[in-house]
Amino acid sequence: MSQIILKEIGPVSESVYLEPNPDLTLGPADVLVEMEAAGINLTDFRLAEGTYTERVRPSLPSVLGTEGVGRVIEAGTAADPSLVGRRIILLPNYLQGTWADRTVAPASSVIPVGEKADAHQLALLAVNPATAYGLLHRYASLKPGDWIGQDMGNSAVGQNVIALAHHAGVRTLSVVRREETVKQLLDQGADLVVVYGDGGDDLRDRIADVLGDTIFRLVFDGVGGPVAGALAHSLEFGGQVISYSSLTHTPVAVPAADLVYRELGVRGYWLINWIRTAPRPEIEAVYTELAELVEQGILYTPVEETFALADYRTAFDRARKPQREGKILFHFQNGDR
Repeated sequence: MSQIILKEIGPVSESVYLEPNPDLTLGPADVLVEMEAAGINLTDFRLAEGTYTERVRPSLPSVLGTEGVGRVIEAGTAADPSLVGRRIILLPNYLQGTWADRTVAPASSVIPVGEKADAHQLALLAVNPATAYGLLHRYASLKPGDWIGQDMGNSAVGQNVIALAHHAGVRTLSVVRREETVKQLLDQGADLVVVYGDGGDDLRDRIADVLGDTIFRLVFDGVGGPVAGALAHSLEFGGQVISYSSLTHTPVAVPAADLVYRELGVRGYWLINWIRTAPRPEIEAVYTELAELVEQGILYTPVEETFALADYRTAFDRARKPQREGKILFHFQNGDR
């Protein structure tokens, strides 16, 4: 039995250790979860390093890991006893850690899911697919045949946007940086893919050319900088650019002429705000729907490799590798208990 513990804020190569005998005492409203699998996100590293956001500060020492899937094996005296034995995903609300054989979490942090879906896919459900779902449902009532534009089309969020949009009949134009990702996204259901290389200042015109008379209902930005502005040029009057991350750490650059004369808006979206404020039935309904789409094979995230918890340093190195072929996970059924 072990957990990866953050002992101090700093690089994970120095700030974490493997605790072999963690305290698993349950509070009245807690449950004890035996983990099946847990994803490794770059956000986890940023959280450990103190570079994520001032709105999330772990109390030290703290179990790390944002998302994962497991099974409730014990419930506190005030928790719902019917959860015991249920397969669940853990909400990415930073109230518990998932990089552990077993972890204690508030009962409010778990969402029951079905038994048939692949554990690796469920372990990656809570952040990127849910972010994509929020982008597609919160800001416009999209109908089959509507178009959305996005940068970071080959990111985990971007691929989930493509999958969910394709399933709903909504069409997508995705901007990517590498030519070799174009076929991959088209095979996944993307309608159009545009490559933006270094110095590609004609991106706005190339997007407009391939769209023809079509316009976007929404634009999703995960990069920052000018790419969202190039997409926004083809956005409908009064439309919105939704920023959900900033890979370049630069502000979204939408030309003033588009903002003023076509009354465009720029909004931010952070999944955690939705989890903290949405009614519980809404949260359960969204994650239940997403889990069912995983079970049906409609949502799928490529996985490059899985690791035992004891091999966490190798797993971290692999997760930081640029241009991976898929996600890196911890799997807790490979003899590491």
